[in-house]
Order: sequence, then structure tokens, then C-alpha cells
Amino acid sequence: MKFGWKVLIPVSLFWIMVVATMRVLSLRGASRLTVLLVASVIVLIVLLTNIALDSSRKKRMLVSEYSGDATVSFAVPALPTKTLDGGPRG
Repeated sequence: MKFGWKVLIPVSLFWIMVVATMRVLSLRGASRLTVLLVASVIVLIVLLTNIALDSSRKKRMLVSEYSGDATVSFAVPALPTKTLDGGPRG
């Protein structure tokens, strides 16, 4: 669910906007090269933004790990206290 909400839906909405922009440009008489150039520029801007945000996120993670302030936590299941036969463990 997290992957769908955080990745797939935004990518789908972005792609719809790119296709709509290309369609409007082509209906207004722009050449095919112009339409592809505009779409390429839009995709390039998004990719560069994503790379910049990802690198800053990695830097923050490294700084927090180095300072001992790690914010990543993992769920750890509780250890069983009894054996299968119902007796105490040990």
C-alpha cells in the first residue's frame, strides 16, 4: 500500500499531466519535435529533482547515524516465554 500511495499514484498523475501537455501542444499545431522536447524537459526536471532529494535524504540519514541519533527502528517480535508443551522455557 505504501508503495502504491507514495510512488505509483504520483507517477501516474505526473504521467497524465505530461501526456495532456503533449496532446494540447499537438492540437495547437506545434511540431512533433517541439512536443517531444517539452516532454523531455519536464521528465528531466523531475528526475533531477528526485536525485537531489534522494541525495539530501541519504546525507541526513548518514549524519543521524554518525551522531548516534538513528531514527530508523525495526519491529521486533516478543520472545516466547513458554515451550510448546506449556512448561516454562529453559
